[in-house]
Order: sequence, then structure tokens, then C-alpha cells
Amino acid sequence: MNGAKKGQTAVEFLMTYGWAVLIVMIMIAALFYVGVLNPRGKMPTSCTLPPGFSCYSEKLDSNGNLYLRIGQATGRSVTITGITCSNVSSATPSATSIVIANGRQENVTGTSGIPCAGAAGKDVYRGYIIFTYQYSGSAITYRAEGDIAGPLEGRG
Repeated sequence: MNGAKKGQTAVEFLMTYGWAVLIVMIMIAALFYVGVLNPRGKMPTSCTLPPGFSCYSEKLDSNGNLYLRIGQATGRSVTITGITCSNVSSATPSATSIVIANGRQENVTGTSGIPCAGAAGKDVYRGYIIFTYQYSGSAITYRAEGDIAGPLEGRG
């Protein structure tokens, strides 16, 4: 009889905690459903550029256009001669001519932004910022690559 009592105690223990776990799981599912625990909506846009350059503001609109403000501290003025946003690092930058003085920042994507290749139909984008630049007084063109990731605003 002692063994039956232990079995009954074990079943009661499992049933009590089973119901408690089930209730907690239902509450968590409800919070996800309502959107309180939806991580996609909380993901910030991130931008990483090579040393000497930094992102001051970045935004991906609902159409997949990138709006980007770059700062530079290379010791000399630079001219951004081309820039693009793509899901492949071998993309060719589109021609532009934007001068950024040392220690300053400039909008490098214009008022309508630049389209990010591969962003169509996505809620979250991860790709590359590829740009070419020249130092003031030099004819040598350098190529630089950074990363961009984040949700497209107005989506998800």
C-alpha cells in the first residue's frame, strides 16, 4: 500500500505542476500573439563601416531604399565617388560626388535614398554598403565595404 501512496503523490505532483506549466505557456503564447514579445519589431538598424568612417544615421524605408549619413575621420577630406547598397559584396557603386571634410558628416544617399538590391519583399534586410572614395588632392580611388542590417520601416 505504501508504493501506491507514493505513486499517487507523484501523479498529483506532476498534474499540479503540469497545469502550472501549461498556463505559463499559454500566457507566453498570448504575449507573442499580441506582439509584446515580438523581437522583429524591436530590432534596430545597424551599420558598420571600415576604420576612419562611421554611420551617423541609417534608415531603410518600406521600399528598400537606404538613407545614410556618413562621417569620416581619416585626417584629410575625402570625396565619395560612388556608393551602393546590395546583398552581394561584389556590387559596383553608382557614381556620385560628395565631399566629406575630416571630422565632419554628410548625407551620402540623397533625398530619395539608394535602392538596396535584394530588399524587395522582405521585412528585414541584411546587406553591404559599398563605396569608393578619393582623398583630397589624390587621383587614387579606394574601395570600402560595410554592413547594413535592420527592419524595413513600415513593414512587419
